[in-house]
Amino acid sequence: MKLRIESGLLAAVFLAGCHSSPSALEKAGYIDSEVCGDCHGSIASSYARTGMARGFSAASSTNTKTTAGTRFEVVQRGKEFFQRRSPAQELKIDYVLGSGNQPRTYLHRTENGELVELAPAGDPDGRKITYECMFCHNAYPKVPANSDAPVYLGKLPEGIDCQRCHGPGSQHVRAARTGASFLANTIVNPRRLSPDRQMEVCMQCHLQTTSQPLPSSLRRFWREPFSYNPAEPLEDFQLYFDRVGYPKRDGPVELVSSVYRLRQSQCFLKSAGKLVCQTCHDPHDIPHGPEAVKHYDSVCRSCHGERMESHVATADCASCHMPKRQAADVPLVAVTDHLIQRPGPAPKAVPATNYRGEVVPYYPAQPGKDDSLTVAAAQVVDGSNLAAGIPRLAEEIAKASPTGVAGGRAYKALGDAYRRNGQAAQATRAYQQAVRLNSKSTAPRVR
Repeated sequence: MKLRIESGLLAAVFLAGCHSSPSALEKAGYIDSEVCGDCHGSIASSYARTGMARGFSAASSTNTKTTAGTRFEVVQRGKEFFQRRSPAQELKIDYVLGSGNQPRTYLHRTENGELVELAPAGDPDGRKITYECMFCHNAYPKVPANSDAPVYLGKLPEGIDCQRCHGPGSQHVRAARTGASFLANTIVNPRRLSPDRQMEVCMQCHLQTTSQPLPSSLRRFWREPFSYNPAEPLEDFQLYFDRVGYPKRDGPVELVSSVYRLRQSQCFLKSAGKLVCQTCHDPHDIPHGPEAVKHYDSVCRSCHGERMESHVATADCASCHMPKRQAADVPLVAVTDHLIQRPGPAPKAVPATNYRGEVVPYYPAQPGKDDSLTVAAAQVVDGSNLAAGIPRLAEEIAKASPTGVAGGRAYKALGDAYRRNGQAAQATRAYQQAVRLNSKSTAPRVR
């Protein structure tokens, strides 16, 4: 049996979403974060120079390199930029993803609100910027309600803003303007959180067990793409996964493996929660050059002071114990290996092959009572454990009986697994159920 799939309805979803008022972000209390600078000018000024603040921006002469005579030319006409493959193939560069600290990617915005990564950075014809991509590279954008189609509404924010780490700011701003005495209780201050919660503020974007298909993380079916609040446990939003028998300490260093590698370090494991990302990194102000060496050495000295005095004449702890390594998943890019260890050879290059086997929980390590459905879905979404995962996911769906948007997403995952496994009839039934439960489901319309 072959699946007969109708064309998608992205344009209709985009137009329908344009009329939603107020948006989900406004209901949640998100505001224009530039307001934060009215009271926190010094912090806002230094943060604006960080890579996070510059991670997503509209195309301009400062972040778009004009090239000529290459296979993919970048040309400027007035204030607009275009990538040209040939005289007949040219797309406007609307946005730039990346701060410039590492390679940048040019994006084109389509008429229906999708963002497409322009070649040669992605596939020959570009690839869509998913909600998962946007989640870690920008402030929260406006998107259609209950839709998983990667469609973006209105003007996009430019750069990771204050509210990604401090939560929605509307209540805090109102309290500040009225002189309320409970001001500190109206915003998330990561310093006041427990060590686990502090780490999770960073881990929402900097914990990736692998960039290869697994999946590394999976958002819970009932959560919307941009609904995480740093005041809540990260596991309430999404779970993280790993492979069985995969080399860890001697494994590859990947672009976003910093927290994954750090959590294997003896410094972290023996710190009893005292070592967190913010121990070394002030997200508001990132030092560089000699200032950075001095700063990071002082952090090491706070625990290893006496030993360091007789260890080396000139201190630069990170260069030996956290050296820069070639990223296994991005050519020509070196990243700091956050696995703090004695100097030694570079980790082995592990071939970029698709993992086949059980997908196991990584964070949290012990799944809770509500995690069974998410863990079952992790077995199949990237095809890692199809044979055992399909019946397991079907059983968990039957147990949980998810409804609405969550049910639509669960049945969509099951349908994709059946389809990948060549079970067309079962895939058809799962897709039909997905659409029945969620009319905005991205499941193929089949008949």
